[in-house]
Amino acid sequence: APLATIELGRAASFGVLAATSITANSGGTTLITGDVGSPSQTTDPTQAAGYTNYKSGAILEGALADLQVAVTDARSRTCDVNSAAGIDLGGLTFTPGVYCYAGSINLTGTFTMNGPGLYIFRTASTLDTSANSIVALNGGATAANVFWVPTGPTTLGANSVFKGTILGQVAAITLGDNATMLNGRVLTGSAATLRNNQISK
Repeated sequence: APLATIELGRAASFGVLAATSITANSGGTTLITGDVGSPSQTTDPTQAAGYTNYKSGAILEGALADLQVAVTDARSRTCDVNSAAGIDLGGLTFTPGVYCYAGSINLTGTFTMNGPGLYIFRTASTLDTSANSIVALNGGATAANVFWVPTGPTTLGANSVFKGTILGQVAAITLGDNATMLNGRVLTGSAATLRNNQISK
């Protein structure tokens, strides 16, 4: 049977969720299609109509709690690939599965997910994508079933095209200038940094 997806619970409505802070540039082109939540925000990110920015209260606390539940779930799944190394996903095509790496996950160029089902990418290190890199979905793969679970910080390169939900337990997530996640979420128990980014949950 196909693996059940990772349930995000009360975090599911958020495009950007950060337990400590959100740093965003003012006067830029950032647009979040989804709720935003963090107790400290240098500049409130611009949001599409119909969504809310939470800086305190039960909704924010519940979303942050459910993020940790989701991370624990994602980390509990049995690895289909369990590598003692890291990987550069550039130029590769993967089918659904749970991919686990001790080293960093990097992406230079284009990475393709092909086929319907659950994709989980876990690293004991960092998640880093290069400028202009692309995450592509083919053959029925959907961003709603793609989860990135790094232990260390995540950095998406400038003008990169990323997809899926990033689940950061206690490590920061930084998006480079004009990086887009038009099917994805930035969810972290730490800090998020945005710069002219479009994020749509």
